[in-house]
Amino acid sequence: MDKKRIKEVLTGRYIHHGENIILLGPTGVGKTHLATSMTVEVLTQGHTTLYITANDFIAKCQNKD
Repeated sequence: MDKKRIKEVLTGRYIHHGENIILLGPTGVGKTHLATSMTVEVLTQGHTTLYITANDFIAKCQNKD
């Protein structure tokens, strides 16, 4: 991810378009750090967040009725 895209994501504008963000990549590339920064930013803007691991997300999808 380039710096311009990271700065855009950190604005939280994607929320107003009804979009979600899923971070994918190998271990050690900074996904958790970026997710934490995004979470803090959107919380300061008054939004709510859901922080979930891929394994938990898949499990929830499989349990859907």
